[in-house]
Amino acid sequence: MRQILVTFIALLAAGAAGAADPVRGTQGLVPLDYRIEAGGDRPLACAASIAHWYSTELGRVEPGGSLVIALWRDPASGAVYRLNEVGDRMPVERLWCGIEGRAWATGADLPLERIRGDVAPALALACEPEGDRVRCVAA
Repeated sequence: MRQILVTFIALLAAGAAGAADPVRGTQGLVPLDYRIEAGGDRPLACAASIAHWYSTELGRVEPGGSLVIALWRDPASGAVYRLNEVGDRMPVERLWCGIEGRAWATGADLPLERIRGDVAPALALACEPEGDRVRCVAA
């Protein structure tokens, strides 16, 4: 009886571990790149909300400089992902760029392209501080 219980628990644990394994890599995905051109006189910081509750920094850009944010899109569903260091697909819920040091409070939302199909436009935006906020427009 004890051996049956141990085997049953081991099978449950293996099944749970397999169900929790993240999907990794870019297979089946297409690139979705954002190019941010920074104007004004203050550096900008860009970030993303990942899976409803976590945010991750995407990069910093000096005035007069640019930043390319490399994301991935599933053409079947339109879902947008950021890959972490080991290639886990982290669902992107929101993108923004704001004044460095206060990016969340000053940030402008970037359009999040959830497009189905094989064509994904490269997005170019010009962003610059306007008072206590950042404004981004198509470049």
